[in-house]
Parts: sequence; C-alpha cells; structure tokens
Amino acid sequence: MSSKEYIRQLKEKIRELVPESVRIKNIEFEGPLLVIYVDNLQEFAEAGDVVRRLAKDLRKRIIVRPDPKNLRPPEEAKEIIRQIVPDEAQITGFFL
Repeated sequence: MSSKEYIRQLKEKIRELVPESVRIKNIEFEGPLLVIYVDNLQEFAEAGDVVRRLAKDLRKRIIVRPDPKNLRPPEEAKEIIRQIVPDEAQITGFFL
C-alpha cells in the first residue's frame, strides 16, 4: 500500500468516527502525530470520547486544533485574555 493510499484510508476512517456536526477542515501528519483541524472545536469537545476512540482505532497520537483561519488577531486575543483573567493573576507578558 502506498503512503497516499494509507493517508486516504486514515482520513476516511476519521470522517466515519467523527460526528457529522463537526466540520473537519484538514487532516495532516506532523511528525508522528495526526493533527485534525476543525471549524467548531467546542462541538468536537462535546462529542464525548471521540479522540480516545480515534487514537485507539487508528493507533496514532491525535491532536485536535482549531482551524487557523478562525483564530483572532493577537491584539484582540490579548484584550480578551485581559478581560477574563483577574488582575490578581499579575500577567507579566504575552508571547506571540
């Protein structure tokens, strides 16, 4: 079996196991890890033990990340963090 065929089969299996409500944007390898990019990370988190089932069935380490296109700009993210985290936490800096 070629590597392209193997990756295609992995992607098919992932799409079978992940609920249809979760919008998968991309699936790729990053070294030994299989990374799944999704549009609606919250929905994926609420789907139960999907990551555990994927890791067990595929025998791979799985990481789920939000689609980078859906991330907020750094300055906006910093402002949101400052609103959420209390002053007592004494944030000293951000790494962008």
